[in-house]
Amino acid sequence: MNRRAAASWAVLISYVIDRSSVLIACSRLKTVRAELVRWLFVG
Repeated sequence: MNRRAAASWAVLISYVIDRSSVLIACSRLKTVRAELVRWLFVG
């Protein structure tokens, strides 16, 4: 593999990891918000 292809693969992989971490953070935030709302209404 030449250097240019390796660099483009590295950028692609880091982009995918960044996107997935953002999605995980968003889903976690929604879960926390749902827990908070339930706690407020039940408690």
